[in-house]
Amino acid sequence: MNYQLKYGLGVCLLLVSCLASAQEAPSFDCAKAKTQVEKVLCSGGNSGMGWIDQTMANLYKAIRNVPDTDLAALESSQRAWLAKRNQCKGSDEKVMNCLVDSYRARYIELSSSYDKQQYTG
Repeated sequence: MNYQLKYGLGVCLLLVSCLASAQEAPSFDCAKAKTQVEKVLCSGGNSGMGWIDQTMANLYKAIRNVPDTDLAALESSQRAWLAKRNQCKGSDEKVMNCLVDSYRARYIELSSSYDKQQYTG
């Protein structure tokens, strides 16, 4: 199986996971949400943003369990991404759009790394 096909399969599995978990809560306790970003992620209604964080948490955990993963680099990059994600500001709608862009970019970054490790090993 060529790399492009394998990469495509990984992304498809990620998207299926996202759709299947569309009603999930975020990976953190919403009762303790303090920042606007956390509150938007916890909001229900039309935005239903909890799944996006839970899916990220699931992908991050999966990558941590891949043999030969550089955990220090992974944790460092995740902390840097979280700091950047937390800079989303503005109206709730602007924050939501910023979060979608931020999570999308991080999913691509992490899933690409995960797919390479899984298939080239």
